[in-house]
Amino acid sequence: MIEYRAPNAEWTKNYGLSTAALTGRYMFNGAMALDVDKLKRLDEADTVSNEVIFCLNKLKTTIGNEGFGPESIVKLTMYLSDMAYQDEAETALVEFFGAADQPLYITIGAGLAADCRVEIEAVTEARTA
Repeated sequence: MIEYRAPNAEWTKNYGLSTAALTGRYMFNGAMALDVDKLKRLDEADTVSNEVIFCLNKLKTTIGNEGFGPESIVKLTMYLSDMAYQDEAETALVEFFGAADQPLYITIGAGLAADCRVEIEAVTEARTA
């Protein structure tokens, strides 16, 4: 059975957004530094690095609410609105996880909502047994 987590019923109704989905074995979730009421990037995401760190902290909080930590992240997909941001974004990943502990990741250029430069999706191992 799939369980969905939505931070706000209006987000789901108006934008089709949910925070996470749990399948029993894996948790899938995503994060953007997006103010959904104003449809603009949050002020604290003033640099690409800060935007990456914001997204990773948001993912950490979401998986933490389910009892899992960043060490449970199996794979990240990092979407960038411009691949020129790749070096700064990947440096922020290393800063967050440490050089030896970062999960498998892929970086993809994509069109993103509003003026966001970064969106990160995570696959987390969520088995409790």
